[in-house]
Amino acid sequence: GRTVSGELRLTIPGRPPTPNNRFGNVFAEWSAMKRWRQTAWAIGMDVKNRSGWVAPARARITLVFQVPDHRPRDTDNLMASCKVLTDGLVDAGVLIGDRSDVLEWGAPRVEIVRGISATEYLIEIVEPAHPTLGLL
Repeated sequence: GRTVSGELRLTIPGRPPTPNNRFGNVFAEWSAMKRWRQTAWAIGMDVKNRSGWVAPARARITLVFQVPDHRPRDTDNLMASCKVLTDGLVDAGVLIGDRSDVLEWGAPRVEIVRGISATEYLIEIVEPAHPTLGLL
């Protein structure tokens, strides 16, 4: 789809564990994932409130993984680790959902930024919010 005017960038510092780096302790894993989801929610709420962002009816997300060094990364694992972050952004109302009918995924990128580990979300409006949403 074509991008309509508007985009939102937000950065979530750190990185949730990838499926290959999970803890083996189900409770510790659940607790950590809950914290990551809450972190993404808090950052999403802050950015949304400061910018006046309204979740579009359809969006395209491009993930930029900021990594501290030149070690090769498994992009599939990085993408999988972001599920919990995307869920937090949905909770915050930055996105209306994460299903394929409302979300497109652009090709992820890895950028080396010395001393930094973070995930940047570039959210582009493909279809703006429907003006009657919630009023029907």
